[in-house]
Amino acid sequence: MKLKPTFKQLVALVFASLLISSGFGVNGAQADSLCNPAVTTDLSYCDLSGANLSGITFAQYTQFTGTNLSDANLSGVTFPAYTSFDGANMAGANLSNIDAFSAVFSRANLQGANLQGANLHGLRAYYTDFSGANLKNAKFFYLESIGANFSNADLSGGSLYGAGLSSAILTGLKVSRADLDANSFGGATSGGIIGRPKASRNNTWKLYRGWLVGHGIQNTGDGTDISGANLSGLNLGSLNLSGSNLAGTNLSRANLAGTNLRGANLSGANMLTARLGGVKSGSITGEPSGLPNGWRIIAGYLVGPRANLVGANLAGQNLSGANLISANLTGADISHSYVAGANFAHAVVTGTREVGLIGWPANCGHLTCMQ
Repeated sequence: MKLKPTFKQLVALVFASLLISSGFGVNGAQADSLCNPAVTTDLSYCDLSGANLSGITFAQYTQFTGTNLSDANLSGVTFPAYTSFDGANMAGANLSNIDAFSAVFSRANLQGANLQGANLHGLRAYYTDFSGANLKNAKFFYLESIGANFSNADLSGGSLYGAGLSSAILTGLKVSRADLDANSFGGATSGGIIGRPKASRNNTWKLYRGWLVGHGIQNTGDGTDISGANLSGLNLGSLNLSGSNLAGTNLSRANLAGTNLRGANLSGANMLTARLGGVKSGSITGEPSGLPNGWRIIAGYLVGPRANLVGANLAGQNLSGANLISANLTGADISHSYVAGANFAHAVVTGTREVGLIGWPANCGHLTCMQ
């Protein structure tokens, strides 16, 4: 017995025929109803690579989770709010001038994609790869991201205003006229950044020699050269600036509380009014042009009140008159050092080696002051 097609099946066939004739297809030809946006809202894991989807109105709740959209044309499309592209492959896709409010791009591949002029307000992009993408004039207002890769992308004229850029990779990013006033740069890395962005509204970051410097930005390694930069008043607290070249840098009124300066070059740096409590150091080279009262460099360590000297090797050093009030000397070695007039009040000395101290401190604190 020959079965007649239902009305719904006939409608699906008509839509499929129209889409084929208009150029839509999976790999240029397929119009399977399982991957046909005229028939279904769940396009998850479909192969739409190279498809021309520009001009299509997608229904509410359309999903592209895991979909292959590489080299597809989606230019000018307005997607329903909260559309998911989680894990989608959009490498080389044309997404110019799309509107994707609060869309999900997490774990998506957008290498070399064209997102010029895209409105991505409220985008969620966890571990998303934007490397080499065209992001000119794209708006990432209030972006939520962790580990997003923007390396070598072009954000000229675009905006990251209010964005959360935790652990983002910003190396080689082009930023001419871009708005970089993100809400957070926690753990972000930079270097080789190109162009001149708009000035920071609240002095929360500065761009110098291709390095983005500010609270939360973790530029690490010997290649970080911000020598001669004016970082006056900047919040650099708890950053990892180990191995950085800070020679001649203006750090007056800068917050360096808890900052890691191990191996940094401080030659001629102006630190006279900087906040240094909790600063980590060791193997520092060069002498700053000025340090706050009570601070000095001894054997490559910044020594002063509330300094973080955990595990520091200060054996046999001249600590005479040193202000070590509330410093953390856990596991440090100060044996056979000169300590006449030094102040160890409230210092943490758990496991501190203090054999053979020479001279009497002004205040032994919790040390036994063994001679």
